[in-house]
Amino acid sequence: MTRVLFVCLGNICRSPAAHAVIARRVTERQCDGLIALDSAATGSWHTGELPHRQSRSEGQRRGFGVDHVVRQVEPADFDRFDLVIGMDQSNRRDLQAVARSSRVAGAPDKIVLLRSFDPLGGVDVALDDPYGKPDSAFAAMYDIIERCADPLIDAVLQINPTR
Repeated sequence: MTRVLFVCLGNICRSPAAHAVIARRVTERQCDGLIALDSAATGSWHTGELPHRQSRSEGQRRGFGVDHVVRQVEPADFDRFDLVIGMDQSNRRDLQAVARSSRVAGAPDKIVLLRSFDPLGGVDVALDDPYGKPDSAFAAMYDIIERCADPLIDAVLQINPTR
């Protein structure tokens, strides 16, 4: 099984939304036994909380259950996960610091940006943080995540198609 971790700053908007969207697509594509998912924050401010109200609301409107309990990423995650997906360059930098402290060989190589799977965006294109913005920013976030879902799953299945 390939394990994928989605990470953003607070684990209340982008990463739990990505977790929920990709989880549903994994189930729809009958890949449940091949891919395991989780999400986390680089910061500790919201640990133990549910995702942001607007993220849950937009997710529910689209049929996604966004009910992940916030946790902070830790060095051991680089041992537990095969792929660690940051939402923006700041997340990537924070994750690289955690990866270096993990002492897991190749840990920094596990980090990629979500938008690197976006057919309309490139590796250095960030998924903007909608926190503090209107509902339309959350809708735009979900549009991007949904667009990235199948290319991401395809890439994960190519990494290890039979595990």
